[in-house]
Amino acid sequence: MKPKRKSIADYRFEDSKVLIFAIVAMHLIFFIILGTLDWSSVSSNGRAMICLSYALVLLGAHFLYDWTSPAINILFTVLYLVFLFYEFYAFGIPQASPKSDSYISNGVFMEMFLWGLPYVYIGLRVGLVYPLIKIYLSSRKVG
Repeated sequence: MKPKRKSIADYRFEDSKVLIFAIVAMHLIFFIILGTLDWSSVSSNGRAMICLSYALVLLGAHFLYDWTSPAINILFTVLYLVFLFYEFYAFGIPQASPKSDSYISNGVFMEMFLWGLPYVYIGLRVGLVYPLIKIYLSSRKVG
């Protein structure tokens, strides 16, 4: 008997599953960045703990679950969005880093960079839902 050939949808689904590692890596990077602000109180930093917990949950789910059920995949997507809205509701939108009171200016580009960091954080967190949606859509074609 000939082995079953994989379709293009199967290959796209396998490529989509790898994106879980990108989500985990970004959340671990967020955890490290938020933790470097004050490592002594990292466990009381709500944003850092949400990023760490979501990274660990997705990493565990990746090794325990095969991502072929569209219903469970949409559940992961909805839970991600719920936690994202909870984070913004509970902790607010991130603030730009405080300005120094010294008379020496950091320069206009540094000021613009520091002013834009919260928006980059929000954009990346919202953008990380895309891989979950992509996994959901590709699992519908496979399963």
